[in-house]
Amino acid sequence: MPTAPPSLEERVAGILTSLGHACSADARCDGLGRLCEIVDAAFGEDGMAIGRAIRRDGVGLALLAHLATDEDADVRLQALHLIANLCSDAVDPGSASTKIDLLAEPAGASAIAESLRADDTQVVLLACGALQNLCTNREWCRVATERALLRRLEELLGFPDAMMRRYSAGALKNIIQAAHRDLESGGVEEDWSEVWLSEEALMAVDHRAFQNALEAFVLRRALRRVSRGVAQMPAERRRLRVAAAQQRAVARAKRAAASRTADKVAALRAAARAQKAQAAAIRAGADLADTIEEKDVLTKGGAGKGFGGHVVSLAQAGKPGVVGERERPPSDYISYTFGLQQRKLQGGTDELPPLPQSPLSEKSAASGLSVRQAAELSRPASRPA
Repeated sequence: MPTAPPSLEERVAGILTSLGHACSADARCDGLGRLCEIVDAAFGEDGMAIGRAIRRDGVGLALLAHLATDEDADVRLQALHLIANLCSDAVDPGSASTKIDLLAEPAGASAIAESLRADDTQVVLLACGALQNLCTNREWCRVATERALLRRLEELLGFPDAMMRRYSAGALKNIIQAAHRDLESGGVEEDWSEVWLSEEALMAVDHRAFQNALEAFVLRRALRRVSRGVAQMPAERRRLRVAAAQQRAVARAKRAAASRTADKVAALRAAARAQKAQAAAIRAGADLADTIEEKDVLTKGGAGKGFGGHVVSLAQAGKPGVVGERERPPSDYISYTFGLQQRKLQGGTDELPPLPQSPLSEKSAASGLSVRQAAELSRPASRPA
């Protein structure tokens, strides 16, 4: 019996999982690109399903906030594009929850603020659009004022790009509306009298409000005309249009199946890369252990490491080294430690017999010496001129 295709939420969750395991910028771009295709085509119920998947357990929003400050420019742009659209009511009617959850993320507000002050114009444009959508929330307006983003928005009003001016004016308009709501309700949480805007900024905000009202009127008029045209359409023509819409739905389903296959392939590749990295780490650890063991064997008897786990210094063997001169380890010390190993191989004990003590050891045991005194006693006698 064929299994049911995964839901939209499951597809988004699968892409987020592959993004979390992505090790390269190309893999992150690929995953974000697939997610952008889904979000850009979504509205209504589909948009709400995507929003729920992104908000689930806070993993998706935390990942997007982190990728919004990625070193790779393409990764950063796609992450900001997703944040801006997921916080739009036009995409997700439940985006109010997304705005609240994004603000709760430690990197949420800082990612938007840093991007708004970035050198890349496209990064600034997307951050400005995201802030416009976010500032329909009262707490995000407070973040904008606390982080001195209003001055930056005023600067962007003079930018040559029309979309930049549009987004910045929209963000300021939403902040002013939040202040008006506070003043009307009487529950002012912030002294808005200290938030100043220039006359040019206020004029730009008024112009943006006029544009918004005009666009809403045009949209309502277009919807009325479309509805009237559908009602007057002949039955046969309406049937053909419905059939064409069904064909487009089938094509979208095929593209979705291809996207799921790509997700599975990306997940398998990520797992294979993780296995290779783990195997390489194991091999590196084994090589390091072999190197340490070989070095330890070569230095036994000369560096003071005796067999059987005992540490034997040259001072304990009664043969302290001469400072400033290269001297081979005493032959009796080498034979002593090697003989101990021979006794161990023959089943003997690994206990060391008492060793003759050096004059330094005797003085230390008799009267007790500080570290400095011990260093003075071990210093070689000065030679006569």
